[in-house]
Amino acid sequence: MIEEKTDYAAGMEYQRRVQRILSCITQSVVKIAGGHYPNIFRTSRHLELPGGHPITLAGTHKLMFNLEPHFRIRKNEVQGSLYYIEIVGYHYTVYDSERREILAYHWHPGSREFIQTPHLHLGNGARIGFDPLVTKSHMPTGYITFGEVIMFLIRDLSVRPIRSDWETVLQSAFEPVPGK
Repeated sequence: MIEEKTDYAAGMEYQRRVQRILSCITQSVVKIAGGHYPNIFRTSRHLELPGGHPITLAGTHKLMFNLEPHFRIRKNEVQGSLYYIEIVGYHYTVYDSERREILAYHWHPGSREFIQTPHLHLGNGARIGFDPLVTKSHMPTGYITFGEVIMFLIRDLSVRPIRSDWETVLQSAFEPVPGK
């Protein structure tokens, strides 16, 4: 768990941890931004890449990637002087070189959408056809950590890591997980 003495320090520590994981595949830098769903996550923030735009990844396939983990900074009720990070949603999206969505991991509890649990979308960039039965489906996944997404990109989608110690970084990554 991330526990810091100020809300600012907790936010910066979460950003630092996500940046370390991201550094396995890119030199792009994440920054803290405002909430994506202002009327739902009023007090939430999210991390985003420069301009909120996808980054191009090195590797066999010409893939692009974007991330948007949503979080709140909460005060520890037991130890009132400490602050921690609560994950409240995420969007992790993989695109082809023409910015067609291949797949997207989503979790947006509390939103107006009827699917509140973590799920996967397969987009038309996945080349599975344009059948709305598939492209509009919400395939259940369970909670996915950012480190798991980066591992999937490297291991299964042939994204070339830019750090020689990427396996150690991903194995030692600690991320806040809801309910734990």
